[in-house]
Amino acid sequence: MEKTVDFSRSVHDICTAYPEVKDLLVSFGFKNLANAASFQTAARFVTIPQAAGMHGADMLQIRQKIREMGFDIQE
Repeated sequence: MEKTVDFSRSVHDICTAYPEVKDLLVSFGFKNLANAASFQTAARFVTIPQAAGMHGADMLQIRQKIREMGFDIQE
C-alpha cells in the first residue's frame, strides 16, 4: 500500500491518517501538535508548509524526513 502525504491537506488530516508524521512534526518544533486542544482546532486549518512557515521549520528537511519514513509526497 502506497503511503502519500499530500501537502495540500490539513496537518490534522495527515496526522490522523499517519500518527508517525505527527511525532516527526513535533520534533521539528510543531510543539502545539502535542496539545490535544490545539491539535483538534488549529491543526485543522493549516497545511504542513503553512505551519513550517509559522514555526521557522525547514521544509527541505521535513520533506527529506517524510520520504525517509517511506512516504511519497504530493504537493
